[in-house]
Amino acid sequence: MSAVLVSVIFGLILIIISPFFVLLRKPLTSFFFIISLTGLTAILAVTIKKNAQYRMLLREISLIN
Repeated sequence: MSAVLVSVIFGLILIIISPFFVLLRKPLTSFFFIISLTGLTAILAVTIKKNAQYRMLLREISLIN
């Protein structure tokens, strides 16, 4: 759960900061921010998917018992 929270916080920070780099006309820096944001989004999606699979497994185990 903490990995999801960290990913969300970093994603929000990058979303807030990246327009300022575009305004400063530093395309390379904003490009790296976009790449970082994409990576964090991918990490967040994988974490949520694994969490959902884990919850489904716990439900199946509780139904068996």
